[in-house]
Amino acid sequence: MNTSLGSDSTLDQDDDERSATAQLIADLQLQVQRAEQASDQYRKHLELMQERLDKSTNDLTLAEERDFQQQTQLDRLQAEVKDTARQRRELDIAHESEMRMLLQERDRQASREASLQSVINRLNETLRNKELERQPSDHQAVDSSVQIMQGKDSTIEQLRLELADLHLKAAEQELSSGSHLQALENRVTELLVQNARLQEENESFQMLLSEKTLKGDFMAESRDISTLAEELETANIDPDTHTDICRKLEAELKAAREENKGLTLYIDKIIGRLLQHEGFEHIVDNSDQGQPSRNAIRLDQVEKALPPSPGEDSVTPAAPGAVSNAAQTLLKRAGSLMSRSGGGRPARPMSVVQPLAPSSANENPVTAPSIPLSRGHRRSRSDQPSQDLGAAVVVQQMNRAEL
Repeated sequence: MNTSLGSDSTLDQDDDERSATAQLIADLQLQVQRAEQASDQYRKHLELMQERLDKSTNDLTLAEERDFQQQTQLDRLQAEVKDTARQRRELDIAHESEMRMLLQERDRQASREASLQSVINRLNETLRNKELERQPSDHQAVDSSVQIMQGKDSTIEQLRLELADLHLKAAEQELSSGSHLQALENRVTELLVQNARLQEENESFQMLLSEKTLKGDFMAESRDISTLAEELETANIDPDTHTDICRKLEAELKAAREENKGLTLYIDKIIGRLLQHEGFEHIVDNSDQGQPSRNAIRLDQVEKALPPSPGEDSVTPAAPGAVSNAAQTLLKRAGSLMSRSGGGRPARPMSVVQPLAPSSANENPVTAPSIPLSRGHRRSRSDQPSQDLGAAVVVQQMNRAEL
């Protein structure tokens, strides 16, 4: 019996212990669940706080960027403010200087007005004194002075209008000065080319004349017409007719000289006007330092045709076509003269004196019969070869001196 009771009590204790253990396990499981729930809540709260922290960090970065931009803009605005203040100070200084100038000008105007007023007062006093001296003609003097003042006012107004017109014309002339100067330059260039052409024609004619004279072409052409009968006819010329012819020739020579002088003055006037403007000195400059003309022809592009040497034409007389051939090369030779800058010119070909043909007994001044003639006697052709030779030599020396 006792054994059974003891076993029953032991079983009851074991059951109690099992139930207590089960209850403890259940409590522990419940605590674990609660702890897991609390952990989940804490984790969610931590994630939320992390998100808030990231958002706050981004906001802080944006705020710093905005602050930097605002600071940069503030610096720029401060620089602009400083620049504006500097400009304002400069404008104030300029304004003060202008105000001082205006005040000085006003003072000068006031002093001038005062001086003019004093002059007017003196003139009025003088007029009053003259009016007192001229009592019979008081009203006439007043009317004349008023008319004079009105005439002066109208004259001043007309002068002002003329001054305005002159200003407008001066502006128009300044606008058209470029084309006018270009036209003047072209005109001077044409005149220089024409002058060079005339010089070349003169030189060619003088060379041709000297060569023909030295060769005796003129004597050969005129020898058959220089007879005694012709000389007698020319000896009987009326002195009055001879005087009229001389006067006519002198008048033509004087007119030609006046025309040449007028052309020279005209060219000098044009060149003087051109030299008054800057940049046109090279047009008439003959030195190497001047600017080359725009219409100048290069020397290596022009082949100047020289006249034939006297040795080549010693057999046959000069043909009439030589003059036309020389005239065709005048333009090229004028261009070569324009393009030269002071260099030496080629040597002129030397002329050779040709032996004269033997003269007959009538043509020889020693053996020819002498006939007394009047003062209108013209010398025969037979005594001119030596003079022609001397004239040709003189012309040739003058041409060489010009070179």
